[in-house]
Amino acid sequence: MPLYRERYVLVTHESSGFGGAQSISWAKAATLPLCLLIPSMQNRRIIDMQFQVAGAKADAVIETNSLLTLWSHVRFGPWSTIVPQTFLLLLAKRDRLRIIPLVEPESFHTLGLVASAREPIAPLSGAFLKFAEGLDMSSDIERRIAQI
Repeated sequence: MPLYRERYVLVTHESSGFGGAQSISWAKAATLPLCLLIPSMQNRRIIDMQFQVAGAKADAVIETNSLLTLWSHVRFGPWSTIVPQTFLLLLAKRDRLRIIPLVEPESFHTLGLVASAREPIAPLSGAFLKFAEGLDMSSDIERRIAQI
C-alpha cells in the first residue's frame, strides 16, 4: 500500500553559491563539499544511484551513520548534504541554510506498507492496513514542511 512519495533535497548554506537557486541538478550538487550518510545505508545507496543516473559521482568529504552528526556538520560547518524531504521534519532550526529540490533527473521513491498475501491476515496487520488507507501522508508531509 503506497503511503507517500519521497524526493531528495540539497541542504546547503546560503553562502554556498547555490543559496538562491530554485532547484539544482544532481551533477552540480556533486561538486559541493558533501557530508553524507555512509554507503551501506539505504538512503545513501539511493543518492549514489541518482548521481550515477546523472552521470556524476559525489565524493563525500564526511560520511556518518548518524543523522545528528550529519545535521551538526551541515549546520555548523561549510558542508552541504542531500536528504529525503521528510528528514526536514527532524531539523528544527535552519539558520542560513537553504533547502533546494534536486532535479535532472528528478526522482521520487514511493514508500509504503507491505503485508504478506495470506488469509487470514493477522489481526494487527489488518488493523494497521485499514488505518493506513485513511491517511493522506503526502499532503500532511508537505503541509508540515511548509510550516517549518
